[in-house]
Amino acid sequence: LKQLMYIFDEGKRLFPRARVCVTAVGEACWPVITVAILLGSDMVRIGIEDTKKLGNGELATGNAQMVQEVAKIARTYGRELASVEETRQMLMPV
Repeated sequence: LKQLMYIFDEGKRLFPRARVCVTAVGEACWPVITVAILLGSDMVRIGIEDTKKLGNGELATGNAQMVQEVAKIARTYGRELASVEETRQMLMPV
């Protein structure tokens, strides 16, 4: 997590207009995504191919369940979720 905080800070300093997307795999997945949300990451990526477990250690039933958990984390820390159209714009700017 210390490295994520450093990379995030340096990245924003060197490339202030760049969008930041964070993903992680395995046991580090949930703490890394939570810290990324707290740091102000523009996007986070989660999927069953990254980790099979939810933040509480239960096995996930699918990607939708994981996305719901990330959305809950974001809302808990006052982050707004992008709409489908806003997400498209972030991933494929005109």
